Amino acid sequence: MVTPPPKVEPPPKVHERVVEKVALTIKTVPATVEVYEGDVLVGTTPFTLERPKDSPPVELRFEAKGYKPATRKVGFVAAQDVVIELDKEKAAGGPKKKPSGLADDPYQQEDDLKDNPFD
Repeated sequence: MVTPPPKVEPPPKVHERVVEKVALTIKTVPATVEVYEGDVLVGTTPFTLERPKDSPPVELRFEAKGYKPATRKVGFVAAQDVVIELDKEKAAGGPKKKPSGLADDPYQQEDDLKDNPFD
């Protein structure tokens, strides 16, 4: 007589909690911008930032040379595209004027040249 092998029961099922993630696709103008969360660099655009769904909103800071920094608070409720446009910084000192000569140069007086009899 042959004895059947012992019946092996599968281990009990463990209910795993599946954490749904939300992806934010972050794009900027200009195309390459550093993105910070607090003082931590989280990426350079374009890139995707993923967090668990319904995570608390975070404030992101966007920085690029020659542009004013910008901040934006983003939430992780649903996948979305985030597009940020940075404003250009104004040039220091404003527009440059062409020099019109030395102010104390007696030969550069424009009023005397207007009435030139040789024209």
